[in-house]
Amino acid sequence: MAEAAGDVSMCAIARSGRPMPALKYHEGRVAMLGEVRRALESGGIDDERIREIGDRWQRHERLAASSPDWEAYLQGGIDALGELRTDSDSA
Repeated sequence: MAEAAGDVSMCAIARSGRPMPALKYHEGRVAMLGEVRRALESGGIDDERIREIGDRWQRHERLAASSPDWEAYLQGGIDALGELRTDSDSA
């Protein structure tokens, strides 16, 4: 992501008026996976905790409606969490 963005923060790019929804999507995925990792490190994670994290992200619909960047960021996180659920279901 840093290479694609030229080592500029995704937020700075978004504020600059240069929309980068594809990068924001992947940034959202990374943010979600980081949140799940922190939950694991702080005592574990179960289906209920995964649901809570997903519900919290989905409550940001107003942000998603505010710009394509926010929509991409939130969707990336929700997709990453969905993939974790799918992977854990098949394990």
